[in-house]
Amino acid sequence: MARDVDELDDELLRVACACGSATGIGPVTWGRLLARGLDAGWLARAEAGALAEAAEVPMARAHRMLEAVRMVDPVAERVAMREHGVRGVVLGDADYPTRLAATHDPPAMLWVRGDWGSMDWEDWWVAIVGSREATSGGQAIAFEWARALGDASCNIISGGARGIDAAAHRGALAIRIPTVAILGCGLGVCYPAEHGELFQSIVASGGSILSELPMTAPPLGHHFPRRNRILAALADATVVVEARIRSGAMVTARMACDLGREVCCVPGRPADVNAEGCLVAIREGWASLARGPDDVLEALRAHVWRSIPAKWGGERVDSTPSPPPRA
Repeated sequence: MARDVDELDDELLRVACACGSATGIGPVTWGRLLARGLDAGWLARAEAGALAEAAEVPMARAHRMLEAVRMVDPVAERVAMREHGVRGVVLGDADYPTRLAATHDPPAMLWVRGDWGSMDWEDWWVAIVGSREATSGGQAIAFEWARALGDASCNIISGGARGIDAAAHRGALAIRIPTVAILGCGLGVCYPAEHGELFQSIVASGGSILSELPMTAPPLGHHFPRRNRILAALADATVVVEARIRSGAMVTARMACDLGREVCCVPGRPADVNAEGCLVAIREGWASLARGPDDVLEALRAHVWRSIPAKWGGERVDSTPSPPPRA
């Protein structure tokens, strides 16, 4: 179970909030400290010299890191979390997703709102992402594919943004399956402002809203690539519906590819600027062409087939794996 606010001590909250700061610790450095057997309590008492040596960073950065940690007000953070019904999932906890913990820069803590305990990360999770300025046709694809993949026992994950993201979440809600929205701001900030009702519906339906950022963190530009890495890591497959070449959706897709996940792109018209990202990814060969939800399911089955020898010690099976049945 995610930790209630009273189960998060001051030192842990300071570290988690500082990891979300641009001038703070950073998840890679925090992971390096954890690997050395050091914890939040040690960091709270550390001097700059000891931190510089343990974290393998220059002295000036060690001073900035300690300043970021000590500037955090854990009491105010705890009050904001309680006000919004938010709990914490800490790196190393039993319910911290293994697929995220296995990356090189997992967040120190996930701020979560909703029924986190019902999220089964052994199920199949599909990310559906794309343009905030999506066409009506693109939004219809995201909505209908989310429904179809949900009917095939997949869970839907996206970024809670306008356009394709919102359509994917609504498609999952339409058939009452869990959906998770990963935000590029703190959970005390509703962004986009018009999605308050959508986020409430996600929570009410048994899904979750999550972020790696402190409660009042604003939706700054550099927060979104960090959000995208979580999205890519949590999904077994990432589906891009409409995206420009230089877009957050294509950043997510490339991150998913680098993590060894499946990437499926919906082709569009060559003259459509919102199709260029998908078309280039298909042409370059690091994404498969998806004509419909069945193509995504086929890619997922192939992904699971390739993972079976590693998971089961090399033992092969004679049937193509299917998603686990929905309870």
